[in-house]
Amino acid sequence: MDARRVGLFGSSQGGWIVPSAASRAPEAAFATLHSAPAVPIWRQNLDNVEHSMRADGYAEDAIRRAVALMDDLHALWRTGDGWEELAAAYRAAEGEPWLHYLGSMPNRPTPEQAARWRRNPDRELDRDPLPFLERTRCPVLALYGAEDTIVAPEANADLLAAALRRGGNADVDVRVFAGADHLGVVRRDDGRRLAFGEATHVELAYFRAMADWLHRRLA
Repeated sequence: MDARRVGLFGSSQGGWIVPSAASRAPEAAFATLHSAPAVPIWRQNLDNVEHSMRADGYAEDAIRRAVALMDDLHALWRTGDGWEELAAAYRAAEGEPWLHYLGSMPNRPTPEQAARWRRNPDRELDRDPLPFLERTRCPVLALYGAEDTIVAPEANADLLAAALRRGGNADVDVRVFAGADHLGVVRRDDGRRLAFGEATHVELAYFRAMADWLHRRLA
């Protein structure tokens, strides 16, 4: 194996891990990112709720309520406190069609778990990927789907590119594919996701872009 041709690939949550690894591995030949967040986990969680609900046609008032409840959930995870208040808010929202965007109500944390959350100095929720992106020097290709509501490109793509370039990385290629979702695939006219093997021009262009980009740097 030629170590000079070894790089990194991360998809979705892997988009937080790859910059962390690449910033510590200057010998990496490349990094390819798929639907990669450029914001902390707490912000991406809120963006996911907001963009998903808006794409599904919810009114702005419902979106605000859901985002606020998601933020209350973050407060519990940060401090271990406020479970009773959060449970009451979940009960007040019971029956709302948007509640499933937040997931189920968490169990009451044990005293030990709550104490561990309070003294955690490096909370995953608040870890910012931008400093790692600023220290990433290898060539980077970042691919996004324009219809992605989980990691919306409008909230991440420009932020990711700016951080890389701010750190002095001159080989940055960020592309957004029309019609593609979080997995880089499209939906049929009847709304059903394409089955594996039913590749369209979007999927073919997506993987061809990655292959061509890698070939130019590694051939």
